[in-house]
Amino acid sequence: MGSGGLAKPGTTSLACAYYAANEAEGPYDRRRHSRAYERRAFALYREPHVRQIVAMAFKAVGLSPRGRLAHTASRLAWNAMRYRVSRLNEGAGLALSLRSLRASAACIWKDCSRRASGVGAQLV
Repeated sequence: MGSGGLAKPGTTSLACAYYAANEAEGPYDRRRHSRAYERRAFALYREPHVRQIVAMAFKAVGLSPRGRLAHTASRLAWNAMRYRVSRLNEGAGLALSLRSLRASAACIWKDCSRRASGVGAQLV
């Protein structure tokens, strides 16, 4: 399995789900909707998440998840993910910085947390 399989498992089904939830009016385009999904999902990842993913992969193949090689691999994976997010944003015609992506993700997270906990819910 290549790094693409580790980074994007089941992208086709996730792209289809993204399409159904967000843009069901036009025709389904796997490539466009896959990129739209990745742009939103990857913006939520932080470096500790990537470190954990790499550590799990190293442990699964019998390598030390806390060694120098794992640390180097996690740094490479984190930088590759940041690069991918910047490329996806350029491709979409969005000139968003990582800082604005993080701010957007924080707002989305707070909004979702409020909805899940019922804070701000209106009683009918």
